[in-house]
Amino acid sequence: MNIRTIPYITTALLLAGATTSCERDDIYEELEFSVRLAPTNTYVVGEPVVFELAGNADFITVWNGDVGHEYSQRDRTLLPEELLAATLELDIQQQYGQPSLDIYMTDRFEGLQGRAYGDTNAHAESDRALIQQVIDSDFEGWERFEFEAKNEAKFHTFTTDILPYRDNFTLAFRIKTPGEGKQVRTYSINPRIITQFERHGTYTRKYADLEFIPFRMEGLWCDLTPYVYSSAEDLANVYKVNQNGIVKFSNGLNPVAGSDIAFQSFKPGSAVNASALPGVIYEAVDQWIVMKPLPLYTVDKDTGQNIKGLTDDIRSYEHSYTLPGTYTASFLVSKGNYQGESAREIREVTFTIINPIGK
Repeated sequence: MNIRTIPYITTALLLAGATTSCERDDIYEELEFSVRLAPTNTYVVGEPVVFELAGNADFITVWNGDVGHEYSQRDRTLLPEELLAATLELDIQQQYGQPSLDIYMTDRFEGLQGRAYGDTNAHAESDRALIQQVIDSDFEGWERFEFEAKNEAKFHTFTTDILPYRDNFTLAFRIKTPGEGKQVRTYSINPRIITQFERHGTYTRKYADLEFIPFRMEGLWCDLTPYVYSSAEDLANVYKVNQNGIVKFSNGLNPVAGSDIAFQSFKPGSAVNASALPGVIYEAVDQWIVMKPLPLYTVDKDTGQNIKGLTDDIRSYEHSYTLPGTYTASFLVSKGNYQGESAREIREVTFTIINPIGK
């Protein structure tokens, strides 16, 4: 008898499970969340502002309301008519050989296209023509970035105003053999672009925020691919990227420690690498490294910080503000279930930060 009843029990359990599964689509828990300022807050520059959180939100992202973290500006990428200052800073280290680097700036260059997917050299002819046009014009419309030639294992910082190039700033490095039989100098370069906006603070773009395209007008591999640089892509082909005389980017293969952009010394006529490329010697080089044009009004979208996930238990959050002013902190909250994240809601609080008394 027990044997006969087991199928009915199993069927009943399966049906019950199926019914429960179907009904789960209708399960819904109302989102409840509130945020308030802690009564102990002092609202002074440098002092933490504490936000007390309550409710059943499973996910919380906060925009603190200071520069770069305003919820209302989460989709903004331009700050027109508010650019107060723009500065180019270059940390440059120079060693060995003879001075070989020139640096130029302009707002009249359309930029190089660089390597194309599926056909490395698809744009090589047009990019070469653009650079040749600059050379033939004797750099008309370009300004030379002035820096002092040195020869020591130490970075020096050089700066210049680039506000006049606000609409379409372009930066170009040119490394050229200094003369017949003379050794090309080693250069390591770390670039920064600093822009300052009224009411929106200061933005600093470093190498990772910029895009550079190498182009070899003369020298080894300039016909095979003028875009050669220290990369896994080139190492997998016929090019040897482990030796001096090749552009090395910090996010590429075999970067030079402490350098965003590096070009290491060599002497034309000397062997490249006897074991890897027997019989191959260095040739005179005309190496360009060109930044993709950048309107200086552009800024990164404002971002928030995730402070709570599904399994976290957070009852308060604090943040310190470094400047006086009125701020709006925004908390984007939602619930989650087996189907994913539910609709989001926003909660905001506004407050004023002041300088300490006597300052």
